[in-house]
Amino acid sequence: MIGWLSAARRRRAAAMSEDAGFILPYVLLVTFLVMVGTAAMLGTVAANSVPARRSQGSETALAAAQAGIQAYVAELDANCSSYYAVTSTYSIQECSWPASAAATPLVSGSNGAPALSTGSYSVQASNTSGFLNSNQDDIRIVSTGTSSGETVKLVADVSGTPNALRFSYFTDHESVDPRFLASYFPARSVSVPGSSLLTLLGLTIGSTATVTWNGLTTGSAINCGAVWYNDSGNPTVGGIGRSGAGDDVVETGTLSPAVAGVSPSIDHNCSVAFTAGMNFDGPVYSHDALYVSNGTPGNTTGPNFSVPTACGGTTLSDCEPLPPASSAWSSGDSPVAPSSPYRSAAAPLNGTPTSSNANVQTVQTSKFDVTLPSSVADAASVATCSYTGDTTIALSGGTATISGAGAGGQSAACLAVAVSKTTLYVTGNVSIAANSNLTTGRLSIVSTGDIVLNGNLTTSAAAPSALPKNNNGEPSASGDTPAIDLVALNNVRIAHTVTCASGSLSASGYCANDITGLYTTDQAGEVVNSDGTLKTTHPARQYCNSSGTHYPCSGSSTSCDSATGGITVTAAIFALTGSLQTDNYSRGCSLGTLTVNGGVYTNFRGPLGQEWEVPSSGATTRAYSGYKLQLNYVNLESSGLQYVPALEGGTLNHPWGIISISGTSS
Repeated sequence: MIGWLSAARRRRAAAMSEDAGFILPYVLLVTFLVMVGTAAMLGTVAANSVPARRSQGSETALAAAQAGIQAYVAELDANCSSYYAVTSTYSIQECSWPASAAATPLVSGSNGAPALSTGSYSVQASNTSGFLNSNQDDIRIVSTGTSSGETVKLVADVSGTPNALRFSYFTDHESVDPRFLASYFPARSVSVPGSSLLTLLGLTIGSTATVTWNGLTTGSAINCGAVWYNDSGNPTVGGIGRSGAGDDVVETGTLSPAVAGVSPSIDHNCSVAFTAGMNFDGPVYSHDALYVSNGTPGNTTGPNFSVPTACGGTTLSDCEPLPPASSAWSSGDSPVAPSSPYRSAAAPLNGTPTSSNANVQTVQTSKFDVTLPSSVADAASVATCSYTGDTTIALSGGTATISGAGAGGQSAACLAVAVSKTTLYVTGNVSIAANSNLTTGRLSIVSTGDIVLNGNLTTSAAAPSALPKNNNGEPSASGDTPAIDLVALNNVRIAHTVTCASGSLSASGYCANDITGLYTTDQAGEVVNSDGTLKTTHPARQYCNSSGTHYPCSGSSTSCDSATGGITVTAAIFALTGSLQTDNYSRGCSLGTLTVNGGVYTNFRGPLGQEWEVPSSGATTRAYSGYKLQLNYVNLESSGLQYVPALEGGTLNHPWGIISISGTSS
């Protein structure tokens, strides 16, 4: 037994000895393979560590370059944010800061630029001057970001809110101000002699009839304050624009004694049409849709909108960098019916406007959704002289002479102001004396109320072609070339007083025989001659011009409708919350042409005159009261005016915005 066990042990020992010879090489093989794998892994990690560090550094450098662009825009907002000259800086119009910063790039952690916890940036503009006209209003900046030895560059175009003076015509609303309608058509009673109604209507109603009008209120006229194409929602007008609610406000009256078939009513159109004979030779911008009429019956030609030469390439002078207004208005526009107004649609602001009219045109647009400001308070800080109370200003040579309530208590220097680079600030209304002429200096007249023009307001170089120009086609900012801008918080008004052809004006400002709203279009022949001139029975001819080409208006109807002359205003005209308008625009005979050499910038489109109806399509003229507008654009943005209202862009205090950013480059 013991022997057998010993033999078994010997056999197991021998077997174990054979296995031991196999395991050792196996273990060595496995160990070798593990070592090879580990070495390979370590080699891969080592090979990838450098690109990983580079990738992380590039991402940080990219973020730093982006931060540099934001920092540069912030510096532009801080250094180029006002349109008036406080320290010889004209803001967005050739702001001098980019040039002064060119020698010392904007570097993170210095010159007021924020520092970064990791990485850094350095930013410079590639066009530190000339960006206003020769580079589409853009400043091109190069931002270099660095981190861990890695560098990334970004190129960005930055644009400022445009200067209002860049445009020849600018409005927030292409409609009559609801406040103006309410004031022009108040509650009133008009006593009309029966003979007039008998002639007009073929009815006998006695010796006198009285028409009682309820008048318009701001509430009833509020539809005129809506943007025409805005049907998508406007809380102030119940979510409906003028195109959906009707571009008019109907006023109804009561005739006493009543006459069968006679229902007095006046259809007040919210819009004032651009008509034949008007000329706009610069860029046009409006939030609203322009109302364009062909004017004379049978004529398919509307007002003339000239297309400025576009800047680009080697064309850098006498050009406009923004896209020009459409020229289609100056040609035939069939199938638009003769004398039938049609609309242009504004650029897609507050949504895309729509129109069923096949002749819709696009007006001037901006890179920003810009509007006029609703305050002139910032002008007080740069005013040469300030006045309280209604003030009269007369210009002669290089002196502004002040009188009226605002002159009380003023120093001698502010009663006879030597115009250099001057701002006159009036808390109240301003009256500009007739035939004022400025021969030297730059003058800004600012009013917290209305500015009333009593006649010509000119400079020594009244004709635009006579103004000295710099290489960008703008009046020179040096030398003695004078320039004027009128900035009214409310309205700029052309004075036009009237008397009555019979009797005197009532307390509400109406004359007897005013049969407005009593006759229909079919009866127009009773008050208008077949050639389109007005008969003495026409409502407008119950009022006589107190001044102007024709007084009184009791002469022949032809002479009443053929006014020549008019007045000339050489200035940039701002009516920030109101409009440019003529007093008694629809009363009396025609006054001729209002020629504006400069630009017109208003919240609403004010009535300057009234084109009257025609009895048939065979008429050869369309009579009018008040003025027709001739606008000759003069770009005054580099003329050196001390105060020009800054347009309000997407963000009021941050007028600069990034237009585009390039891809990365190392």
